[in-house]
Amino acid sequence: MKTTNNKNILNSIQQIYNLSKDSELKDELFTTIKKDLKIVSSYLKVESAEAFYFSIIIYFNFNGDTMSIKDLCNHLSITPIKLIDNLKYINSLSIKKIITKRNSRINSDGLPINKIYSVSNNITNAIMTNLPCPEINTIQINSTIDLIERTNELIRLGIEENLMRTEIYMQIESVLKEYADFLFVKEIELFELSDIEKIILYFITWKSICGINSISIDQLLNNISCSVKEKAIFIQSIFNSSNKLIKLNLLEIKKNIFIDEFEYSLGEKVIEKLEEDDILLFESANKKSKGIKTSEEITTKKLYYNSKEENQIDSLKSLLQEDKYLELKERLNSKSLPLSLNVLLFGSPGTGKTESVYQLAKKSGREIIKIDISKTKSKWFGESEKIIKNIFNDYSNYSKKCKLAPILLFNEADAILSTRTTNSESSTHQTENAIQNILLEELENFDGIFIATTNLVSNLDPAFDRRFLYKIEFSKPELAQRTNIWKEKLTHLSDNEYATLAQNFEFSGGQIENIVRKCEINYILKNESASIHSIIEYCEQENVINGNKNKTSIGF
Repeated sequence: MKTTNNKNILNSIQQIYNLSKDSELKDELFTTIKKDLKIVSSYLKVESAEAFYFSIIIYFNFNGDTMSIKDLCNHLSITPIKLIDNLKYINSLSIKKIITKRNSRINSDGLPINKIYSVSNNITNAIMTNLPCPEINTIQINSTIDLIERTNELIRLGIEENLMRTEIYMQIESVLKEYADFLFVKEIELFELSDIEKIILYFITWKSICGINSISIDQLLNNISCSVKEKAIFIQSIFNSSNKLIKLNLLEIKKNIFIDEFEYSLGEKVIEKLEEDDILLFESANKKSKGIKTSEEITTKKLYYNSKEENQIDSLKSLLQEDKYLELKERLNSKSLPLSLNVLLFGSPGTGKTESVYQLAKKSGREIIKIDISKTKSKWFGESEKIIKNIFNDYSNYSKKCKLAPILLFNEADAILSTRTTNSESSTHQTENAIQNILLEELENFDGIFIATTNLVSNLDPAFDRRFLYKIEFSKPELAQRTNIWKEKLTHLSDNEYATLAQNFEFSGGQIENIVRKCEINYILKNESASIHSIIEYCEQENVINGNKNKTSIGF
């Protein structure tokens, strides 16, 4: 391991300590120790002011003592009031993990004057054993994202170390002043926010950049507020809309009706400022990971319905045309009715429910946001409820950026639409009921297009029934429909062969597609189209797989 001559550093530390004693922080002191400060600051790669306080703290440590603010004031012969402006340098050393601080055993109230300080062991050991200064893990600030990350690191460390809000803010303000030329910082400073408002805004901005779009700050307020009264005043400012974050549309707020707290998300004004700085939020930059598909990405596909299904789908198709949709919302609003267009598609698997939603999106030019319901069933109690709320918050935020309202698709939603369990103490049942309660509330106040598909409508909770404006049942295709599907999918058979397949196998469209895929594999392997005999064999295998073992085989 590379060694270094630390004799000069030790001499400089001693010189700084000795000359600073009873100095009262007079200007001539810093002229006298300028050379020594340069040696220490160069070793640590910190500012001269930070090197000054480091030298005093580590000298206390060399004597077997930790150092308190009271000790420091006695050493310098100054009052704590005079030291306040310099606390930022000591806090900066703590943030950089050069020194550590903890509450005094005697006074554990979290006040700065009752903290005790010591130099990190790895740095003390390096100095004592002639080793270079260990790498200090700090965030390099080269961009606005780095800056926002740094502010949140300061908030996190401040909370961990039980700092007062003023101390946390002092650290944040120091960083913001250093990078005041950043566009985002300039724009936010124009709003003249209070210290609490600024801490909350930067906290939520970082969380939003990380992909969290609905954030509870109740615990944050507890950690950074000086008193219960101060928190109450802040909450009241939310209620009466006097809070700048809400009034200026920097944040949006939603009351959680099941938990006594608010959840916040970034307002359009901050999102715009971020985009001006070429920062896209998670949902904007990662559409595919969010299940978003544009109408252009959807392949046109012909679907076959019976007459009843076709009439209902045609009505829905017309209603999703923008002029009709806007007219519907206007009429509903004039009568104080819910603005949501909620649709339930139900029926046997493979009958075209999901594909129908995609084709409706294609025809109306709308984006579709498909939700995988299995991912909402988090194993952690309480998380599933938050995920459901976040889905609707994401939809609301995203739809504001869309020219046309997108379609929110809950595919195979049996698990969360089923009848709620009563009189059960099971945590699983309680979680499922909580999810359903949140979904019911969201659908009641929903402003958009929501479509759910399910196979088990008989188990639908009655409370969901009235939430759906359209309920369309999908049946297995009738003879004529099955014949047309076979004709479209396989083009090399005769009319009699199509009729034979349709008459003898009462398959859904999805089952027919499975047979067609096997025919395509046959073509690849044998370089020839599947014969009618092979197709019938595939059909009989499909019957066995689906439990229809007694179906009579066909002979020619």
